[in-house]
Amino acid sequence: MINKPNRAFIFDLDGVITQTSEYHFMAWKTVCKKIGYDLTREKNEELKGVNRNKCLDLIMEWGKIRLSEKEIESLLEAKNNIYKDYIKDLNENDLCEGVLNFINDAIKNNIKIALYSASRNAKRILCQLKIIDLFTVIIDGNNVSNAKPDPEGFKIAADLTKTNTKDCVVFEDSISGIEGAKKLNMYTVGIGSRDVLKNADVVYKGFKNLKIKDIINV
Repeated sequence: MINKPNRAFIFDLDGVITQTSEYHFMAWKTVCKKIGYDLTREKNEELKGVNRNKCLDLIMEWGKIRLSEKEIESLLEAKNNIYKDYIKDLNENDLCEGVLNFINDAIKNNIKIALYSASRNAKRILCQLKIIDLFTVIIDGNNVSNAKPDPEGFKIAADLTKTNTKDCVVFEDSISGIEGAKKLNMYTVGIGSRDVLKNADVVYKGFKNLKIKDIINV
């Protein structure tokens, strides 16, 4: 728990603000069938928070699959198109329960709100959810060279919010995201399963009953 005057909350998107993580899984599972690989939910946990290219690299490694550059590009495009079709009707009703109240309470307490998502569709999704204006800083897959668990995106978010990394709180549903944030000594809040996110400082199932004072002194 931290108690500093200059603080920032950094949120992941998929699985934290909205449950689009399920759509990523379904899209990857469809693509994997094309190359003869059966993607399980257990292995999918390792894809959470990871950019599209690195996800396919991992899948090829797990399945011992070799593909040409042209095949790789085609599969990456297919995955993105399938995913975008799933999210085309996404709206404010698809926000995770309690997350909007939590963010608004943080803003009232002068906490800066940032987003760091591996998704290159992040801004589009925030617009569809009608919450893009709540974020001081938005970092997505278009803004970083190195995917999670590399801490690059978290460092950029801290710099742009003018917040010391140790005064940042990160909300993540992915193993890779928690790992990246901890490399910068950020306080990590896992959203999801304690069994999966055991490396987080604290884990909650969601935001339904979560209060700011549960995370920091306000």
